[in-house]
Amino acid sequence: MHPDDFDRVKALVDHSVTHPAAYEMEMRLRKSDGPIAGFWFGITRFATPRDTLIRWYLACTDINDRKSAEERLQQENVALREEIDKTSMFEEIVGTSPALTALLSRVSKVAGSDSTVLITGETGTGKELVARAIHRRFLGPPEPLWSSTARHSPRPDSV
Repeated sequence: MHPDDFDRVKALVDHSVTHPAAYEMEMRLRKSDGPIAGFWFGITRFATPRDTLIRWYLACTDINDRKSAEERLQQENVALREEIDKTSMFEEIVGTSPALTALLSRVSKVAGSDSTVLITGETGTGKELVARAIHRRFLGPPEPLWSSTARHSPRPDSV
C-alpha cells in the first residue's frame, strides 16, 4: 500500500468494524510486477440475521488505465479550450474582409492596454460588438462595461 493512503484506509477499516455497511474506496498498491497502481475496492460485510460478522467480501479492480485516461482527457480539454480561445477570439464578430481584419487587429491592440475607447459609426454597424470584444479581451482587473448612446449630441464639426 502507498504510504500516503495508509491512514485513510486504516480509518475506513476501523470505522467499518463498528458501523456495518458496504464501502467503496480508491487506494494505491504496489503491483506484483513492481509499479504502484490505483485500485478501486468494494467492501461488503456478510453477517448473520443477528448481525454477527461471518466474513468480509472484497472486490478489487485496477483503475490505473481509467485514471490515465481521465488525466489525458483533462489535458486535451485544456488544450482544446486554449485552441478555441485562439481561433475564435471574436466569437460574435464574423467575417474575413480586409477592413474587418484591420479592425480586429486594432481591437486586439487596444484590449491589451488600459485606455478609454470611443467607438463611433453608423447605426447597425456593430459598435457594441466591438466594445464587448475589447472589454472581454481586457487584461486588467474585471470592471463593468459602460456603453452609452449619444444620439442627439452635436458632431464636433457642426458646432
